[in-house]
Amino acid sequence: ILLVSCKTIPQKETISFANNPVIAHRGAWKTNNLPQNSIASLKQAITLKCTGSEFDVRMTKDNVLIVTHDADYNDLVIEESTYAELSKHKLPNGEILPTLKNFLLAGMQNNTATGLVCEIKPSKIKDRNIIITKEVMKLVKKLKAEPFILTYISFSYEILIKVKELDSNAKTQYLDGSKSPEILKNDNITGLDYLTYKLKQHPEWIENAKKNGVLLNAWVADKVEDIDWLLANDFNYITTDEPELVFERIKASPTSKGYELVWSDEFNYKGKPDPTKWTYDYGFIANQEKQYYTDSLKNTRVENGNLIIEAHKEKIANKDFKNATIKDWAKYKKEIDTAQYTSARIKTEGLAAWKYGRIEVSAKLPKGRGMWPAIWMLSESRKEIGWPESGEIDIMEHVGYDNDTIHG
Repeated sequence: ILLVSCKTIPQKETISFANNPVIAHRGAWKTNNLPQNSIASLKQAITLKCTGSEFDVRMTKDNVLIVTHDADYNDLVIEESTYAELSKHKLPNGEILPTLKNFLLAGMQNNTATGLVCEIKPSKIKDRNIIITKEVMKLVKKLKAEPFILTYISFSYEILIKVKELDSNAKTQYLDGSKSPEILKNDNITGLDYLTYKLKQHPEWIENAKKNGVLLNAWVADKVEDIDWLLANDFNYITTDEPELVFERIKASPTSKGYELVWSDEFNYKGKPDPTKWTYDYGFIANQEKQYYTDSLKNTRVENGNLIIEAHKEKIANKDFKNATIKDWAKYKKEIDTAQYTSARIKTEGLAAWKYGRIEVSAKLPKGRGMWPAIWMLSESRKEIGWPESGEIDIMEHVGYDNDTIHG
C-alpha cells in the first residue's frame, strides 16, 4: 500500500479587463438584494463580467484592513473598535465582515475580466491616511494582486499621491469633484471619478479630460437619462448600482452603432439659453400665429435642468407695425400694432448645422386648445432656394385641437 500526500498548487490567475465601461458600485448587490461591499456582491459583479467592482477600505483600531463603507458598523465606530469586536456582527447574508485580505483573494479567484476598484477611505485621525495607504499597498503586493487592481480611488488627494509614490504603475482616480483635468494630469493622477451632476455642471471637463489623457468615470449613475448621457459622451467608466441596466443601455445606445456625439445641451445652468448654441426669432413669424416671439426670460429660460418655453397672454407692441419692407404674403405682420400673446422660438441657425446624423430630444408638452409646441429643422439654404423647396423635417409637432396625437 502506497500512501501519498499531495499539496494542490493553485493555478495562477490571469486577468484581462472586460471591454465595457460598467463598474459595479460596492459590487453588484441591488438586483439580488445582496449586502453592499460583500464578497457575494463582488462575485456577482464578476459573474456579470463588469469591467470593475468598487469596494471601500477602512482600518480598525487594531490596524486590520476591512471592506465596509460607513465610518461605523453596527453602531461601533470602526477606528475605535477592534476587528474581533466588529466581526461578531455578520452581514445580512451571513457573511463575516470581510477583511481586505479575504476580499482580494476572493476577487482573484475564477475572475478573468473584472478589475478591483479599491476606494481608500480617509481617516479623521491625523497622519493615519498615509499609514492606511501603505498597509493597503503592502497587502496588495504581498498577495500579488496588482494585476487585478483596475484603479485606486479616494476623496483624499493625499492618499492618491501616496499610492503613485508607492507604485508608479498604479492607476488613480479622484472622487471629490473639485479639480480640473489639467490639475489632475499635472499631479500624475490618472483619472477623475466625479458625481454625474458635477460633470454636467462642467461639460468642458469632458473634452479637457480626453485632450489631456485623463480617464473619465462618473458615480453613481442609476437613471437611464444619466447612463445614456455618459455613454454618448464616451466615458471610460460608469459607476452604478444598476449594472444590469447599464448593460441594457449600452445595447440601446447609438454609440453601439457607430454614432459619435458632436453637439448637445443638457441645460445644466440657469438663465437664458446658452448663446453659443441658441439664438432667437423675434416678432410675428409665420402661419398667422398670434404669439409674438421675444427673448424675455419670462418666455424662455433654463432652470432646474430644463429649458422652459412659456407662452403668456399679455400685450406687447409689434416692432414691425406698418413696416413697408415686409412682403405681401406676410403682410399680416405689419397690420397688427399690438400682440396679445408672447412666446419664444429658439434655434441653432448660424451656430450649428448637420447634414446627416441622429437628433434626440426629451420634451414635456403642454396641453390645451391653441397650443402648438414643435421641434423641427429647416435648411441652411432656405433663404436662397426658398421654402418649402429647401426642405423641412418636423421631429415633433403637437397641435392643441388634436391632443391625443403627436405629428412627425
